[in-house]
Amino acid sequence: MREHFLRVVLVLCCSSAVAASLNAATVTNGDVERFAQALEWRDKWQRVIARQAESYVDKHIRVKLSQLPKDKQRKIAETLESELRQHFSWEQTGRRFSREIVSECGTHLLEKFLRLSAGDRYPADERREITNSYKNCAKGSIDTVLGKISDRFTAGNRKIPDNKYNKAIANELLIRKKARKSFTEKYLDASGHKAFAQSDSGNWNWRSNRTSEDHAINNALASCRTRNREFENVQPCKIVNLNGTWVERYRISVNTGRKDKSVLMSKKALNSYREKFLTERKNKAFAQSDTGSWSWRSSAKSEADAKQKALSSCRKNNKKHEAFYPCRIVNTNNNWQGE
Repeated sequence: MREHFLRVVLVLCCSSAVAASLNAATVTNGDVERFAQALEWRDKWQRVIARQAESYVDKHIRVKLSQLPKDKQRKIAETLESELRQHFSWEQTGRRFSREIVSECGTHLLEKFLRLSAGDRYPADERREITNSYKNCAKGSIDTVLGKISDRFTAGNRKIPDNKYNKAIANELLIRKKARKSFTEKYLDASGHKAFAQSDSGNWNWRSNRTSEDHAINNALASCRTRNREFENVQPCKIVNLNGTWVERYRISVNTGRKDKSVLMSKKALNSYREKFLTERKNKAFAQSDTGSWSWRSSAKSEADAKQKALSSCRKNNKKHEAFYPCRIVNTNNNWQGE
């Protein structure tokens, strides 16, 4: 970025410009504005930043959009480029560039360079001296500014994948305003494996803090389908984001592994199982739904009583989804069902 910008600015700054008579010995805001206007620094700055923004999005962002439709990719890329141009606009950063040049070169030299650019005649040796002096002082100031701008450009845009990038895509892909708000304000910060599901009808739901991607997918889809049951046959729920990555993935089958981490979907459920359930006496049962809702009971009168109590408690947690994704017993007395 630095070499390209330096080359462009030096070439453009040496082009013809309107002369301006500036006699102030110290740098003032008026000096900066008049020199910037005379040498057309503002327009040149905006053109360079526009090219850099496009280059940055092409290099770092478009690959993240490859799974989205072409029209969505184009619109999101344009939104991000606009964000970058605004972030590094003349008002935000360009004036620092012009102030650095004026400070480094001094108004006396710049005044001579302006007269030279406007067509004033100078002896050949003096003309070369003015031009070289301007190039040297401009290069030093440009290097200083571009060092700051480059650092800010890189650091400022590390946040794009988490903030502007995800927000821009959410605005394009998520249908409901509530979904977009929930995604940006809650989902992105959620921990553990997580998945966001949505139907073309606009119904949506998401789940986080799951023990695997498969469980996150199944839980999110199950919850979304409960809301979307009226439209599910024609506009099914699908996963649009998995662990912060935008995808389009339909529900996969429930993992039927027999290890506790494979069966139990919620991390809270897994921790409760390991830290409490395993140490309880017999006549205990662990219940879970495909939505991730769970509960367990111990010290019951019998194994059948433990199952009934665990299911009853789980159903209360799962009442919105019970008709479609009922709670079932997955473990009794430390034995996984089906083993």
